[in-house]
Amino acid sequence: MSALYDLVAHYAQLGDHRTGTAADRATVDWLVSLLGEKGAEVTRHAYTFPLFTGEARGEGSAEGVPLEPLYYSATGEHSDDDAHVACIGFDESHGDGTIAQALAKIVQDTRAARARIALVATRSPTGSLCAINRAPQPPGEVAICLAPGRALEQLSRSRAGVRYSATISTGRSENVSAFFACGKSERAPLLVTTPLSGWFACAGERGTGLAIAVSVAEALSRQVPVLLVIPTGHELGYFGAARFVETFQQEISGVLHLGSCLADKTALSERGAMMSVSNLQGAAFETVCDGLRPLGIAPHQPNAPRTPEEWVGESELWAPRGDPMISIAGTSPRFHTPDDLAELVTDEETLQRVRSCVLTTAQALIA
Repeated sequence: MSALYDLVAHYAQLGDHRTGTAADRATVDWLVSLLGEKGAEVTRHAYTFPLFTGEARGEGSAEGVPLEPLYYSATGEHSDDDAHVACIGFDESHGDGTIAQALAKIVQDTRAARARIALVATRSPTGSLCAINRAPQPPGEVAICLAPGRALEQLSRSRAGVRYSATISTGRSENVSAFFACGKSERAPLLVTTPLSGWFACAGERGTGLAIAVSVAEALSRQVPVLLVIPTGHELGYFGAARFVETFQQEISGVLHLGSCLADKTALSERGAMMSVSNLQGAAFETVCDGLRPLGIAPHQPNAPRTPEEWVGESELWAPRGDPMISIAGTSPRFHTPDDLAELVTDEETLQRVRSCVLTTAQALIA
């Protein structure tokens, strides 16, 4: 196995990468050590946030079905012998706003049914439970549990009972930045960024981007100084990255954002699953297009470059600065599911191929 695959596999094996958990702390510690061994000047940026912790157990037709309390849906102890059963579908037409509207409708329907808990089957391409990103917010009165889409028929067959418990406490996590010096150049550093946290093992969602970001940052530092920024809190509405950007005032020469599913084999094989946005112009933009063409990715230029909605993933947070930027991200059928495991989503050849293309593409930011 390559060093890249080893890194993805190790990252995935550290546990469910949810911000503020023991697995999150272990992952940050491991990353800090790894970057230090590579000669980077590493800084940990601590922050606090409202940490949602919940558990749920199914009874009746829900017995044995894996349940995931929806972040910030409700706190306290809740039980219902006849939970309201609903479903949410996940495809390219279901953005965050659409999902939020669907959840609001489910809450309304649950109250109308005089149920205390909503049991929501998530219709993902694999039929697995598909988690939902959610920014910290005041808890609601209706407890919501997510369930695998494949269980919808079972849950609807007869009464589904649920026992639900959740709390919100003060959570702590850390963003990580690592400066790679370059003896050949004194220019402002190129910023390379990729998120660290997410749902379940998230080997493809986060691990592939992490492995390639570390490798590319190290390689680019032979040409220019590089600041590698790896925030947590992604599944909490980009919470950690937002905290970092709020206080970041350093001059940089550009931003290379490597988002979700960067070297997920399925994402790369499905037309339109991967996308790239860049505000570069002329020959520099052509370099971006040429670099990503072997991956089947056709970059586009934003109409309003400083408008976050024109970008993808956490590059939205960097857009208002107006720095030269390339963003690459995608989705996959295993995205946000327990099936996002290293051996299922990527391999040595895919990682090396994507790394080579990203390194070529990044030349547009340092030419």
